[in-house]
Amino acid sequence: MASRLKTSFRGAALAALLLGVSAPAVSAQDAGPKLSAGPAAAAYSVIAGGQAKVSGAGLQPGQAVSLTSSALGGAALGGGLADAEGKFEAVVTVPAGTAPGDYPVQAALSNPAGAAQLTLHVSPYLEFSGQEAFDLFGRKTSRGLYQTAYSPKTGKLFATSAVGRPPVKESELLRLNPETLEVEARVTPAEAPARPDGSAWGLYALYGLGLDDANGNIWTTNTRQDTIAVYRQSDLSLVKQFPPGAVTHARDVAVDEERGRVYISTARGASTLEVFDAKTLEHVGTVALVSKTEGKEFVPMSLELDPVNDRLYTVSMPSDEWAAVDLLTSEVAYVGPVPGAKGASGVAFDPQTNRLYVASQQSDNLVILDTTTNAVVADVPVGAIPLNVAFEPKNRLIYVANRGAGTIAILNAEGEILGNLPGGVYANHVAEDGLGNVYTTDRAINDEDPAGDMVRRISPKAASR
Repeated sequence: MASRLKTSFRGAALAALLLGVSAPAVSAQDAGPKLSAGPAAAAYSVIAGGQAKVSGAGLQPGQAVSLTSSALGGAALGGGLADAEGKFEAVVTVPAGTAPGDYPVQAALSNPAGAAQLTLHVSPYLEFSGQEAFDLFGRKTSRGLYQTAYSPKTGKLFATSAVGRPPVKESELLRLNPETLEVEARVTPAEAPARPDGSAWGLYALYGLGLDDANGNIWTTNTRQDTIAVYRQSDLSLVKQFPPGAVTHARDVAVDEERGRVYISTARGASTLEVFDAKTLEHVGTVALVSKTEGKEFVPMSLELDPVNDRLYTVSMPSDEWAAVDLLTSEVAYVGPVPGAKGASGVAFDPQTNRLYVASQQSDNLVILDTTTNAVVADVPVGAIPLNVAFEPKNRLIYVANRGAGTIAILNAEGEILGNLPGGVYANHVAEDGLGNVYTTDRAINDEDPAGDMVRRISPKAASR
C-alpha cells in the first residue's frame, strides 16, 4: 500500500527516551553555548517545509545567532539575538523536500564572534493509511500510560501509568476488560522513602510490567527508584515492594513461567539482566551483557521471550546490538550487531522464521534480522522515534509504536507496510494477546488532549486477514 513520505526532525540525544520522555532534536556538539531544537508545536513532529523552534543558553547578552547548513544547499535556516540572560529562541523553517538523515548545521555567532556545530536529524514520517483494513478502538484510562500486558489465563488486560519526574504524584496499576477497555480495578503505589539527600521520590511509580500467570502475579518496574514490585493479578494487592536500589534503572520485564524465572532489564547505569525466582520472589542471579563493539556498552532495553527456542532476546541502545540469553542456563548465548540500527530500543521475535524485529529510536526504522545468519532481511523506515515493536503471531503482523510520529505502523512479516494508524500524540507501547489483537498506549500532551492517555485495541478486519 503506497504512502506519501513526509519528513520531520528529531535529535541524536535520545537517551531520555528510556522512559519515553522526549528529547531535543538538535544538540550542540561543542562546549560553550548550548543550542537545541524541537517542534514549534509540542504536539507534532517538524516536517520538511514546516517550522521548528531553536533554543539556546549560555550565550552572551545580545549575541547574534545565525543558523545555516551547507549540507542543505547552504540554506539559511534563521536566527536571532540572545536575551539579557544569554538565552536564545527562534522559529526556523526546515527546507522543503529534505530527505531523512543526519545533517550538520553551522551556528555562526557574532557580538562576540563564535561558532558551534549542530546535528540536524531528519526523520521519515508516513501519512495515515490502511484504516479500512483494521478495527481501531480506544478508551481513556489513566494519565501517563506506559505499558500493557494480556493474561491468557484470566483474559484480563493490565496497564501501568506514571506522570512526570520525581517527586511523582500520579501513578497507577490498572486491570481492564480487553473487550470494552473499561477499567475494572486500579491501585496507586505507595510513597517511596526519601532519597539519600532528603529530597522526595514521590510514589513508587510504575512503568514496565510482565505477567506471571503460573503464580497469579504482576511484576512491575519502579524505574525512578531503581527497583521493582510484585502485585497480585486478582485484586492488584501489593505482594512485595523491593527497596530502592534493588535493580538499576529497571525498565522491562520478561517472565519465564516454565522455569519460574523473571528477568529485568537495566536500561541505564548497568549492563545486566537481573534474575528473580518467580515463586520465592528472591534475587537469584545476574546476566552480564558485554558489548562486542569497541568502546561501547551493552545496555539492555526491551525484552522478548522465546519459549519455542528457550531464548530471551534483548537489544542495546548505545551499542546497537542484540543478544540471546539461554533460558536453560541463564547465560548469554550470543551477542551481535544490528546493521542499520541507531538507538536500538524495541525487540520482537518470530520463532517460525527465527527473525528478530528491532525498532530503533535514532534511525527511525525497523530492522528485520535472520538470527541464524545475522543477515538483514529488511530495513524499513516506519516513522519518527520508533520506541517499541510487537510481533502478532496469529495474523503474522508487526506493530511498531512511533513515539515521535504518534503512529502505529503495521507491517507483514517481510517488512511491507500495510497500514499506519493514529497512535496518540506520544505512542509508547504495543503488546499482542495471541488472539490476533494488539494493545497500544500513548501519553497525552496535556490534560486537554482528546486523543491522549488512551489504551487502544487494533485488530485486522476479517476480510483483510
